[in-house]
Amino acid sequence: MLRKSGPRWLIRAQTLMGYHLPNVVRTELLRRLPALYSAWPMRPLYAGLNVTENCNMQCIMCNSWRATSREELTTKEWQDAIRQLRRAGVRYVGFAGGEPLLRKDLPELVAQAHRLGMHTELTTSGYLLDEARLQALLAAGLDSAVISIDGVGAQYEAIRHREWPRVEQACELLARSRREGTLQVVIGFVLMKPTLDHLEGVQALCARLDLPLVISLLDASTYLFALEENTNGFWIRDEADRRKLAAVQASLVQEKERGGLVRDDFSVIEWFGKYFQDPRQAALPCGVSQTRILIDGHGMVFGGCWALGSYGCLRQQSLREILGSAGYREAHRKMFAKQCPGCSCGYKVTLKSSLPTQMRELRLRWSKRLRDQVFNHHD
Repeated sequence: MLRKSGPRWLIRAQTLMGYHLPNVVRTELLRRLPALYSAWPMRPLYAGLNVTENCNMQCIMCNSWRATSREELTTKEWQDAIRQLRRAGVRYVGFAGGEPLLRKDLPELVAQAHRLGMHTELTTSGYLLDEARLQALLAAGLDSAVISIDGVGAQYEAIRHREWPRVEQACELLARSRREGTLQVVIGFVLMKPTLDHLEGVQALCARLDLPLVISLLDASTYLFALEENTNGFWIRDEADRRKLAAVQASLVQEKERGGLVRDDFSVIEWFGKYFQDPRQAALPCGVSQTRILIDGHGMVFGGCWALGSYGCLRQQSLREILGSAGYREAHRKMFAKQCPGCSCGYKVTLKSSLPTQMRELRLRWSKRLRDQVFNHHD
């Protein structure tokens, strides 16, 4: 079985040795010797499943709720897709959307992955999460959850246009499961211009509930986030916003130094500024696209990148046929070489797959003087 159990430090060590370290070695070799790529392709280990494109939220930075998606994959079709993913070597499955809790059969899909020994993760707004749904998912074998929070109270409601108290109750339910050891949980915060002043409240929520915090970055190229507002209105671009961003980075570093609940590496926090200056970052090979498969609610397979379109449909072809096609292989090569518009989707895996970034992380981790130089320049 591939499911991991035991102390958190042991799980992290297993993930490092079995997942991140091999990716670093392979990414570095292929970066230096691109001619090896066709002979040494990376195999997918993670699948991101948008089990529905529909959403009950109205997030200002997202497209999902702006149209209704129909004729999506049935329960049996999703279960078959999960079986095919496992045969392809996938070990980790993330259930997302849209809002995955809109699907009443979600526990059945989680249970299918659980039976096959896969690690299962849910990404949700939390608005529909109640005690009954949580218990059904735990019974099905859910391993971890990410709940998306971009502010508290009125700040949250301005971003997602839904009532904060319901989401706060969902956070409390998840926090209880984490305390009981039945679920790994983190709060995901989307960093963009409208949320630059929201982090303090979210950090206070994390401290009160003892929930770790991870930062996502606004996207503007993948189909879920290809909005004019994201490109021109919500992007962190002008000098005043960059100063606010630098202050956010410094705050996260200080909290991390105090042993707080910030999960992101120092090199990840440093990268925020680079990303908003140039989201493509052409010198950094896209590691996440090589080890990931993405599938939307209609069975379209996007390879490792939402931004570059799909390469086949599970309703017409098997996953094996799609992954073996010349078009898919060529697309993956282009993803690795950053022949793309650039995005923040899965950027942390890409950074962990980069040897220069990991060397930078070691320097930042062991040198407070360097951290002060990097993160306090806004003062």
